[in-house]
Amino acid sequence: MAVCSAEPKERNMAYNYRRPSYVRTSQEAKGFHYSVIQVLMEYISKGEQKRMEKAAQLLFEKNKELDPNNASGFSFGSYWFGPPQLRGNSTILGSHADPRLYHELDAFIKEWNKYQSEVLLMKQGLFMLLKDVRSPQDVRDALPNSMRGILDQTKTLERTRPEAYTLVEGTPHHMKYIQAKDMMEYYIMSQVLY
Repeated sequence: MAVCSAEPKERNMAYNYRRPSYVRTSQEAKGFHYSVIQVLMEYISKGEQKRMEKAAQLLFEKNKELDPNNASGFSFGSYWFGPPQLRGNSTILGSHADPRLYHELDAFIKEWNKYQSEVLLMKQGLFMLLKDVRSPQDVRDALPNSMRGILDQTKTLERTRPEAYTLVEGTPHHMKYIQAKDMMEYYIMSQVLY
């Protein structure tokens, strides 16, 4: 009987162990992992997002010039062209795209869809790369050097392991990451233009 009463006491002592703040449990790591990916993706895609929004605004303005009665915005190919606060009201307002703009709108929608698929590929690549990270040092070591300065926690850290140490070289996950890395670096560099 004494053995049984001692067992929970030992178990409680183990739970009272205070781990260092940089070590995360699997649940904390999951939240940490998602927040890191969110910050990285916001930074990576902000330049292209601005460019796409400018292009959509230009198309909205062209449509307004062609049809002054249609100044509230319109939806075309599941994309809203117009003020964000009126999104979803295009059927109520009777808004539509001028047929003379269909070619330009189709080209924009194709470009938008391509961009969205690339964003998805980059997110998948980051997810595979950062799936097992638990600390800022893990993130720093996994990320390429071009992404070192994006996160405040990794700016001053030096690399202690090879890039993409979380992936086995030559596996499909590693190949997908390499493809995503090229896109991420392209989008980071293109921010200079926008």
